[in-house]
Amino acid sequence: MAADNQKADRRIIYCLLCEKPQEMLMTHLSRVCMKRNTPEERLEEAKRAKESSKEWTRQARIWDYTEMCDRYPHRPSRLALLQELRQREFFVVNAPNQADLESEEPPTRRAAVPPASAPSKAAGGVSVLPPAAEDSSSDDSDGSSINPGDRTPKRAQARWKNSVRVNMLKMGLYEKFPAEEALLTDFKSYLINSLLIPNCQQEVDNVSRMLRYIQPSGNVVSLDFLVKSTETKDYLNQLRRAEMGPATILTYIKNMIRFVQYLKTRLDLATAEADIYRKCQDYTDLLVALKKPVAEAVSKVTCKTRFDRSHEGQRSLHECQAVLRRAKKDMLSIHGRLMEGDHVASEDKTHFRYYCKAILILGHFQRPGAVEGLTTAEWEVRKTVGGKVCVAVKEHRATTTQIAVFALTMEEAAMLDAYYTCIRPDSICPDSDHKNKLFVSSSGTATRNVGNDVARLHARYKLPEVKSQDIRRAVETEAAAKFTEEQKATVANYLHCRIKTMDTVVATATLLSSLTWYVII
Repeated sequence: MAADNQKADRRIIYCLLCEKPQEMLMTHLSRVCMKRNTPEERLEEAKRAKESSKEWTRQARIWDYTEMCDRYPHRPSRLALLQELRQREFFVVNAPNQADLESEEPPTRRAAVPPASAPSKAAGGVSVLPPAAEDSSSDDSDGSSINPGDRTPKRAQARWKNSVRVNMLKMGLYEKFPAEEALLTDFKSYLINSLLIPNCQQEVDNVSRMLRYIQPSGNVVSLDFLVKSTETKDYLNQLRRAEMGPATILTYIKNMIRFVQYLKTRLDLATAEADIYRKCQDYTDLLVALKKPVAEAVSKVTCKTRFDRSHEGQRSLHECQAVLRRAKKDMLSIHGRLMEGDHVASEDKTHFRYYCKAILILGHFQRPGAVEGLTTAEWEVRKTVGGKVCVAVKEHRATTTQIAVFALTMEEAAMLDAYYTCIRPDSICPDSDHKNKLFVSSSGTATRNVGNDVARLHARYKLPEVKSQDIRRAVETEAAAKFTEEQKATVANYLHCRIKTMDTVVATATLLSSLTWYVII
């Protein structure tokens, strides 16, 4: 009887040679996989298989649901994977309960945390890795998306390893109320219809995260948060612990103040709770008091940035455009292969897309919002004027009353058109939310952070990062030194979207090209 129990409890170990489960590994090795080897060699192989089994049990059997959200942003696929893992007796930590799963929103996509330890081998010899242990790369435009086809340099990946996004996710500060929550939905409608703020989703999300921290349970926002000053202060302290900058914390406070002001417009709330106005005013006073030291911190950061800039010296326009010169030869080669129908690696396509965005940011001094707002319809109706290709962008963040217009050279326009006709269609998926934008990520979603993509292009060529405001400031400085008063006024109008005719746009673009231009070196 004892022998039978011992046999029934025998541990299953996979043979790493044939990748099959074995109850008696040594017997299997001596009869099948290593029958011609020495006993010492079979013993060493059995030891290796046992260590592999232990390592798999210790590490690879455990998955982290928060890492799955990063690795697999497509919600139906992620939930199917979760169910499959549980059926196969894997452990999934940090997994929400069934009620939360039903109301779960797709997370904001971001770069995954690089593995803390080396990948482990499963008992069967096949690598079975939790998402945290797999290699990943930062996808473009949202800083936060994962796409194996877009392999960025390790240097660029390392920038996200300890980012604010990672810290907030670990601390649970990204949790929100369901998207269909009535009060938040009405707040969004209030921003769009009453305050005429069409791009308000980020503000609604900020309020939702703050309310979720104050009210950690339930799917309906309760007005009890108006008397929870301690929890409000704690949330702001948590944002500081996550290393969030004071400017972003200030944005959270302003968003919450606007939400409380919106509550005052709800007559039904006033009817249901007579003391609502006093509570709203008291909570607003609290937020205003909390905002003051944060605003002072923002001022200190601004002063430090200006001091560092004056101490280190401002980069010239020629220096700001270094990446365009360095990358141009490679991009012309990729363009030629695209036109000839030759195979182009996904990494080269990604860098070509980055370069097209850099042309607009660094070559034509456009704000990131204009590049992100450029639609396929606006690109298709581009006009050729005076040997230049003029493009106008109607919706962008710089202003709601002016359009952004720029004039490309024929070569630049050919590069952007090659991206539009040869690269962009391969990225579009049936369910991708591209919003008809010209620039999309490799997964087909609309570009949300052009600055990150330009930064990755700088990292690719090992050059210091140049931001939109850096090169626009350099343009204004050099224009002030070399141009007449009338020319300087024209340049200022160009940079601030105040030029109304295409002929003036072409003339100004030609004038700016006389300062310096990116040529192959």
